[in-house]
Amino acid sequence: MAEQRRSDAQAHEPTAADIEEERISFQKIVNTFALYRQYGYTMVRRLQTQYERISERHRELLPNYRLKLSGLLNAVECNAQFVNQFIVDAASVFGPEDANVEEENQIEEEADSKQHLSSSSASLESNTKTEEPTDTHRVDDQHPHPCSDQKHDSSSHHSLDGDAFRLPQDDRLQPTASDMSKLKSTIRQFVRDWSAEGAKERELCYGPLVEVLTKTYPPEIRRNIRVLSPGSGLGRLPWEVAKLGFSSQGNEFSFFMLIPSNILLNCISEPHSHKIYPYIHSSSNIMEVQDQLRPVTIPDVSPRDLPPGSDFSMCGGEFVEVYGAQLSAWDCVLTPFFIDTAHNVITYVETIYDTLKPGGIWVNQGPLLYHYEDMSGEPSLELSYEEIRHIILKTGFSMVEEQRRSCPYTSDGRSMFQVVYECIFFVAV
Repeated sequence: MAEQRRSDAQAHEPTAADIEEERISFQKIVNTFALYRQYGYTMVRRLQTQYERISERHRELLPNYRLKLSGLLNAVECNAQFVNQFIVDAASVFGPEDANVEEENQIEEEADSKQHLSSSSASLESNTKTEEPTDTHRVDDQHPHPCSDQKHDSSSHHSLDGDAFRLPQDDRLQPTASDMSKLKSTIRQFVRDWSAEGAKERELCYGPLVEVLTKTYPPEIRRNIRVLSPGSGLGRLPWEVAKLGFSSQGNEFSFFMLIPSNILLNCISEPHSHKIYPYIHSSSNIMEVQDQLRPVTIPDVSPRDLPPGSDFSMCGGEFVEVYGAQLSAWDCVLTPFFIDTAHNVITYVETIYDTLKPGGIWVNQGPLLYHYEDMSGEPSLELSYEEIRHIILKTGFSMVEEQRRSCPYTSDGRSMFQVVYECIFFVAV
């Protein structure tokens, strides 16, 4: 049966066209990183334009609005400097040629950034009427640079014009609104996985899975217990599993997650050494201005704080393609917020079954918000939990535990808008 399943899901050998498609996808993501500062400045410019369009009497009712715009501008710059590290790291994933953002763009961006950061204009002027204002903002001593925890030029002057990054002429390499949305989601994911603010959400999402592990496997045998965490995003769950003494591997498909996670896990050692502003990208459902402008420091712990001899790794690639041939290789598979990312969830169930050793455990928690449901041209089999449960049992699993659990996902606890999923939690063997 396992042979038939592998045949059904067998991936063809990558062709030159496949490799080129992946290269284009990768470069498009790198371009998205490069475009973030420009995107953020455009966001602030739009807010300023709307403010300037209202009457003077109405502007007088908002005496601190320009200060808020200044705060947003500083936050964009801080985020951009953090995101720019992803571009540098991209070269270590596919090599300098594939990760190259056009050289002239890089040179112009660096020169333009230095010019902006040394500008001496004092404030966001109130008399700007153009659609693309050219004023700059200077942060005074009472408002220190928001990224002062990071190692970079902490000059406090930023232009509202944005940088000189130019979109590539090849339409295939141009970031879309969806790409930028994924990058913003990645920034929020840092809060969930690697900040003190995300601890409560991690406890709700990862806690039940970790509890099953610790109750099932005593400390003295954990180093021989292999635990796989597919769809592991920025890597906090497999890191926590490794910290408990297990042999742990995370798997992730998205470069939006793989590149940042590589930086965090391999290049950052000091807790609270980086500051980001994850809540600036939306101006809706905000109670207080400071809720939107509040920074979050990451990571909350040192990613290198693992026991000596720990076996911890991250593997990039599509889950079925990477693990479909690894028969009876893992003792436990953990899938929080994962199974609804499949084109065909049946292949996920079968791959998990085949990759587990006899008596192995599958622990799941998550909703069924199918990732490809509204994507044109993408296959997507959307099943109810009733149907999935039937498939799980037919595949050969036995259900040990099932229950509904409430869990948020990358939530802002101060927002007026809250989403909480009623997740299905189960343990199957």
